[in-house]
Amino acid sequence: PTSTTTYTLGVRSTFGGPTFTGSITITIIQPTITALPGPICQSDQPFNLTGSPPGGVWSGRGIVLPGGSSTGLFDPDSSAGTHTIYYTIGGLCSATTQITVKPMDAGLDEAACTGSPPFSVSTYTPMGGTWSGGGGYISSAGTFTPTVAGTYTVTYSHSNGCSDTKRIFVNALNVSPLVDTVCESAWSYTLTASPPGGRWELAPGVYDTVSGKFIPGWAGPGLKKIVYKLNAVSYTH
Repeated sequence: PTSTTTYTLGVRSTFGGPTFTGSITITIIQPTITALPGPICQSDQPFNLTGSPPGGVWSGRGIVLPGGSSTGLFDPDSSAGTHTIYYTIGGLCSATTQITVKPMDAGLDEAACTGSPPFSVSTYTPMGGTWSGGGGYISSAGTFTPTVAGTYTVTYSHSNGCSDTKRIFVNALNVSPLVDTVCESAWSYTLTASPPGGRWELAPGVYDTVSGKFIPGWAGPGLKKIVYKLNAVSYTH
């Protein structure tokens, strides 16, 4: 059947007597996904998809696991492109939809020392957009002049209709005293420096160049050089 239908069957002996009846209802499940109004931007916030009937399982690229499998939480920042999303009821019936995510990423936060030379912001995509904000210290082409200390929010906008922001930290470089000696068996810890937004140079033991996570067991024995870089400035310990 193409819709929920109840079937009734009657049985009677060929020798007469009463008729015995029984019935069965076959329920047709037709899961659906509420369509989005159109393409979305990679910089948009995560949101929940809506499916019917409730109680299904969501899957596909962009669904935030593990909780998203039941709530339909979709994160556009997972990647740009076309995402095929599935909504399955009872492990049997599925509905699919495609979500188009337009590329937009202003990139990671950055940092510079007060009064250091102008620099071009980096790690943004797609190319061809324009920059604004930042207290007037950034050009439309993305050249930032770190004249005055502070935290600046800059916006990257593109003709595809998307925009994104990131922060640029401007201040004197200050690296907290690092542990000069650590046991190779010690737990991992986070290197700290100010202003944030710089990068730790990849080296033995440096697990994450953005967060500064350091794993002594990965470093191995011996003296290690740790470098923290801002735009045009670096600190070596």
